[in-house]
Amino acid sequence: MNNLVSKHYTVFCESFADLNLMQRVIHSSFKREFEVLSEHEKRNGPSDIMSTDAFFFQNPFSGNTEKYAFRKTSIRKLIELTAIHKNTQYCL
Repeated sequence: MNNLVSKHYTVFCESFADLNLMQRVIHSSFKREFEVLSEHEKRNGPSDIMSTDAFFFQNPFSGNTEKYAFRKTSIRKLIELTAIHKNTQYCL
Protein backbone atom coordinates (compact mmCIF):
# COMPACT_ATOMS: atom_id res chain seq x y z
CA MET A 1 0.00 0.00 0.00
CA ASN A 2 2.79 2.39 0.95
CA ASN A 3 4.45 1.70 -2.40
CA LEU A 4 1.24 2.52 -4.29
CA VAL A 5 0.78 5.83 -2.46
CA SER A 6 4.42 6.70 -3.00
CA LYS A 7 4.14 5.98 -6.73
CA HIS A 8 1.01 8.14 -7.12
CA TYR A 9 2.58 10.92 -5.05
CA THR A 10 5.64 10.90 -7.33
CA VAL A 11 3.46 11.11 -10.44
CA PHE A 12 1.46 13.93 -8.82
CA CYS A 13 4.62 15.89 -7.97
CA GLU A 14 6.02 15.47 -11.48
CA SER A 15 2.74 16.63 -13.04
CA PHE A 16 2.57 19.61 -10.69
CA ALA A 17 6.17 20.54 -11.56
CA ASP A 18 5.28 20.38 -15.28
CA LEU A 19 2.37 22.76 -14.69
CA ASN A 20 4.58 25.19 -12.79
CA LEU A 21 7.19 25.05 -15.53
CA MET A 22 4.52 25.81 -18.14
CA GLN A 23 3.36 28.76 -16.03
CA ARG A 24 6.92 30.12 -15.89
CA VAL A 25 7.36 29.77 -19.66
CA ILE A 26 4.05 31.54 -20.33
CA HIS A 27 4.91 34.30 -17.85
CA SER A 28 8.32 34.85 -19.50
CA SER A 29 6.76 34.89 -22.94
CA PHE A 30 4.18 37.51 -22.00
CA LYS A 31 6.79 39.54 -20.14
CA ARG A 32 8.91 39.71 -23.32
CA GLU A 33 5.83 40.64 -25.38
CA PHE A 34 4.93 43.46 -22.97
CA GLU A 35 8.54 44.71 -23.02
CA VAL A 36 8.56 44.84 -26.84
CA LEU A 37 5.22 46.66 -26.91
CA SER A 38 6.40 49.10 -24.23
CA GLU A 39 9.50 49.91 -26.26
CA HIS A 40 7.34 50.59 -29.33
CA GLU A 41 5.07 52.76 -27.20
CA LYS A 42 8.02 54.80 -25.88
CA ARG A 43 9.39 55.39 -29.39
CA ASN A 44 6.10 56.05 -31.16
CA GLY A 45 3.18 56.76 -28.85
CA PRO A 46 0.25 54.71 -27.58
CA SER A 47 -2.16 55.74 -30.32
CA ASP A 48 0.21 55.06 -33.23
CA ILE A 49 -0.93 52.30 -35.55
CA MET A 50 1.13 49.16 -35.01
CA SER A 51 -0.58 46.81 -37.46
CA THR A 52 -3.18 46.79 -40.20
CA ASP A 53 -5.13 43.58 -40.70
CA ALA A 54 -7.82 42.39 -43.08
CA PHE A 55 -9.91 39.36 -42.15
CA PHE A 56 -11.33 36.92 -44.67
CA PHE A 57 -13.43 33.76 -44.76
CA GLN A 58 -14.18 31.13 -47.35
CA ASN A 59 -17.79 31.61 -48.44
CA PRO A 60 -19.36 28.12 -48.41
CA PHE A 61 -21.95 29.08 -51.04
CA SER A 62 -19.75 30.73 -53.66
CA GLY A 63 -16.39 29.18 -52.74
CA ASN A 64 -14.85 32.65 -52.93
CA THR A 65 -12.75 34.29 -50.26
CA GLU A 66 -14.58 37.32 -48.85
CA LYS A 67 -13.41 40.11 -46.58
CA TYR A 68 -15.53 40.58 -43.47
CA ALA A 69 -13.50 43.08 -41.40
CA PHE A 70 -10.55 45.44 -41.45
CA ARG A 71 -8.66 46.68 -38.39
CA LYS A 72 -5.96 49.22 -37.70
CA THR A 73 -4.51 48.36 -34.30
CA SER A 74 -2.72 50.84 -32.06
CA ILE A 75 0.08 49.95 -29.67
CA ARG A 76 -2.26 50.60 -26.73
CA LYS A 77 -4.84 48.17 -28.18
CA LEU A 78 -2.18 45.48 -28.70
CA ILE A 79 -1.09 45.86 -25.07
CA GLU A 80 -4.74 45.53 -23.99
CA LEU A 81 -5.33 42.45 -26.19
CA THR A 82 -2.12 40.83 -24.91
CA ALA A 83 -3.22 41.37 -21.29
CA ILE A 84 -6.66 39.91 -22.04
CA HIS A 85 -5.07 36.88 -23.70
CA LYS A 86 -2.71 36.35 -20.75
CA ASN A 87 -5.58 36.54 -18.26
CA THR A 88 -7.81 34.16 -20.22
CA GLN A 89 -5.09 31.50 -20.28
CA TYR A 90 -5.40 31.14 -16.52
CA CYS A 91 -9.20 30.84 -16.74
CA LEU A 92 -9.27 27.81 -19.03
